[in-house]
Amino acid sequence: MFKKSIKNIVPIIVIIFLLCDFPTVFAASDNLILKKINFTGNKTFPAKTLKKIIQSHGGSFFSQFLFWKEDNYFNENFLQDDINRLVDFYQTEGFTNVRISTLRDIDQQKNNIVITFEIIENNPVIVNTVNFQLLPEDGDVNPANSLITKIKPKLNLITGGRFRDDYFTRDKEIIINHFTNSGYPHIELVTDLNVSENNVQIFYKIKTGPYCTFGPVNISGNRKIPSEKIKKQLAFTNNDYFNQELLQDTQRRIFALGVFQYVSVNAVLDSNSHHIIPIEIRLKESPRFRTKIGVGYGKEDKFRISADILKLGFLGNTRRINFYARHSFLEPYNFSIKYIFPAFPGPNTTMTIEPFLKKEREPGYKIRRIGGNVSFQKKISTYTDGFINYSLEQDNLFVSKQSIDEALNKRDISLYNKSGITLGLIRDTSLPLFTPVKGLYTSATLTLSGLGFQSDYHFYRILLETRKYHRLNNSLVWATKFKIGLIEPTHLDEVTPIEERFYAGGSNSIRGWRRSDIGPKNSNGEPIGGNSYLESSLELRYPIWQKLSGVLFMDLGNVWSKKFDYNLYKLHYAAGTGLRLSTPIGLIRFDVSAPVFERKHKLQFHISAGQAF
Repeated sequence: MFKKSIKNIVPIIVIIFLLCDFPTVFAASDNLILKKINFTGNKTFPAKTLKKIIQSHGGSFFSQFLFWKEDNYFNENFLQDDINRLVDFYQTEGFTNVRISTLRDIDQQKNNIVITFEIIENNPVIVNTVNFQLLPEDGDVNPANSLITKIKPKLNLITGGRFRDDYFTRDKEIIINHFTNSGYPHIELVTDLNVSENNVQIFYKIKTGPYCTFGPVNISGNRKIPSEKIKKQLAFTNNDYFNQELLQDTQRRIFALGVFQYVSVNAVLDSNSHHIIPIEIRLKESPRFRTKIGVGYGKEDKFRISADILKLGFLGNTRRINFYARHSFLEPYNFSIKYIFPAFPGPNTTMTIEPFLKKEREPGYKIRRIGGNVSFQKKISTYTDGFINYSLEQDNLFVSKQSIDEALNKRDISLYNKSGITLGLIRDTSLPLFTPVKGLYTSATLTLSGLGFQSDYHFYRILLETRKYHRLNNSLVWATKFKIGLIEPTHLDEVTPIEERFYAGGSNSIRGWRRSDIGPKNSNGEPIGGNSYLESSLELRYPIWQKLSGVLFMDLGNVWSKKFDYNLYKLHYAAGTGLRLSTPIGLIRFDVSAPVFERKHKLQFHISAGQAF
């Protein structure tokens, strides 16, 4: 009986063994390390573009430094899928007769493989003609014809150009959007392609529908904000021709009031609104009272605590009041009250009145400020803001006698007034907000000090900054920063205020030095700041594990005492590395850096919040 049981079990064991063993046989080629991927015959698209299409990835220059990353292994199934991906890509780009094969170069000793994709593109499909046929609602083709004339220069597919699926899709959107934003929200577009060998004829058949105008506006969800205040933010008026972009602009204007959690602005396109389009605005108001408490620690500001209290509907309507308090080593106290007036004096503009009292502690000085600002911020476009700010303050400066003698020309003004106006322009396309991986940030500010109220200092100050973020691949981000500044006394003044000068070094500057350690100093070694400033940073950001990421960086720059004194032969350099930990309350940053090309090589450690830039 026992022998019979064994006899029955043996075949089952053999089958299980074979099933377990076959995957090992099939996966034998997968044990090869995919060292490199090459492309030949790709005349139209660079290898960098094609590598983004496929899922197989060879080693890179940076991968050898990421010791915690596993090697990329060759996979036969992935290879065939990559060929299909490349064929699909080329066909959507107009190369319908593309041919792709692969060449393998295996190094048995090093156990690696190099894959070369051999591409024969052949001739692409060329656009022969682009034709339009209009079917207006009332038989009048003149208004629609004028729209076609305006649309044609904006199209991506033109006669003689290569046909691309993406361009075709975008051109359809351009046509629909242009008609929708010109009074024809009921437009219907039918397309047809007539392909002959390597040529294509494109046909757009447009049924415009009726010419429409904006109708009545219905607002719901506003419990405490009067509808009249909301209607002042409308980017259109009754009987204006319908324009979808104006609805989007209206949504942005209402949301900019700062009192709503949710804003929806939609056109009611149904059979009952044929020529006149009603507009529906749905809102959800924000809580009237909000408090934020922050606690943290940084290498420079040490223990810090802050409180931010916001009250909506202050003195009624959309006005707000914001109380802010902060304490740290660098700011023993900082108190301010902001009175915020949205949509004043007009849409897309916000006025803020801010009295403040603060004390600052820097390596070269201490100062107590009391005063106020009046500012106007204007939304110029989706990514661009401009502002103008007038400030008036009385300062009480605490600085050493050496700094008074050497930096202020023995001008012992411990209590003085400052007043001035600052103009600024900011354009920011970087995303996402706190940890950008793509986009560009640029800013320019001009400050003119000494405007009335017996200001004791007269000067102008210019600061330009740009930051660029570029994703190298799915995991690597290349970030760069460049800043340059200038300050010069005017009205026969000989010196500039020591607290308004430029300083470099620290956790957000050249990280191989302590805070404000780069630049002019007095005979006691205390920083006294300079009037010319240049700084730049390069960072390579990469993931490590889950919420933990790392950076490799180099910083450079200097501060010079004289105006327009940018000596590029006297720049200071620092290199280092760091860790970034994403937490529910924000990014925690740890950096270690040291000067390079200098005699001293003392390491600097920095702990702070958020990215360095």
